[in-house]
Amino acid sequence: MSPLIRGSPFRWDGYSHRKLKRERGGADTDREEVFSVAAGIDTFMPTPSIAYNPAASVDGRGDPFPLPEVEEFLDYLASECGLSRLTLAAYAADLAVLGRYLAETHETELPLATTAQLRGFLHAQSDDSQHAARTVDRRRVTLRLFYGFLLADGYRDENPAAELRGPKLPRSLPGVLREEQIAALLAAPQQTTSQGPLRLRDAALLQTLYASGARISEVLSLEMAALSLEEGRGRVMGKHNRERIIRLAPPAVAALQEWLTADGRGAFVREESPPLVFLSRTGKRISRVDAWRLVRKYAAHAGLERTFAGGGSITPHTIRHSFATHLLERGADVRSVQELLGHATLRTTQIYTHVDRQRLTRNHERFHPRG
Repeated sequence: MSPLIRGSPFRWDGYSHRKLKRERGGADTDREEVFSVAAGIDTFMPTPSIAYNPAASVDGRGDPFPLPEVEEFLDYLASECGLSRLTLAAYAADLAVLGRYLAETHETELPLATTAQLRGFLHAQSDDSQHAARTVDRRRVTLRLFYGFLLADGYRDENPAAELRGPKLPRSLPGVLREEQIAALLAAPQQTTSQGPLRLRDAALLQTLYASGARISEVLSLEMAALSLEEGRGRVMGKHNRERIIRLAPPAVAALQEWLTADGRGAFVREESPPLVFLSRTGKRISRVDAWRLVRKYAAHAGLERTFAGGGSITPHTIRHSFATHLLERGADVRSVQELLGHATLRTTQIYTHVDRQRLTRNHERFHPRG
């Protein structure tokens, strides 16, 4: 049988299986089970550093629209798995890279790829010094999910990516800022030449990031109606469209109160502005790239880049890592930190226990009479 089973009874020809399932109001247990087994992995899918348009070509031929199999895959992830736009962009970007490789190296298309071709793709990625091991492993996960979907939806009779093995990943600990370094970072906007609403916005944004431990995408998406300064909390939409509550410490509440005034946010509001807490100078949503630049600017102003023990650049995620580590250092339990960070599983949060254990070891060696 051809690997692309367009005539298969499992294809649901001429009709969207997901639309039919929604109209009937029933669950297709077999299909969901096949897809979950085919995926066979729980992983974090980082966001690509540049924006990617899922409507761009992913078949390697430069067509203006993706293959229907890719469209259905992304539709499934969005409508039934509830994945975010940024995660969908990551899947689409990975499939675009594979599509170009298959077209140029094997003159074939995504749905027709064999295990040997996919293995060659991963090897080529691993041999390219520009691709880190985590990037290659992320693409392996994308392949398992995509071809698992094709198997479950009747496009193929097997998953050619099921047995692919990724590179061995080093267990890296997140870089964190010490409490005095965080204090310097949060104070930086007040010590710069920035005046008026820009200074107020940046101060409120940094304070909100550290007070809540939220992801930068969550903070930038925070809407006015979801913010309650009286209660010191906000409501954000996290990964996989999971809604959760973030807590705001008094310094963050005070900074937000200064920003949410006519002389602050009001100076940036335009008629077409979205109802977001944080706006750009032109009244639009702040991009993730601009937010990263903002954090790096104030980190440099505070002189933190030279003393950052984690190496590399200080990013919004560094603030999130610092938030979690400082809570653990002050006695918070891991499950509470998991809830505050919005992690779906405790396994993701447990990396911070390694950071805290290092601190305990140092303190033991320093203070124990026979350490």
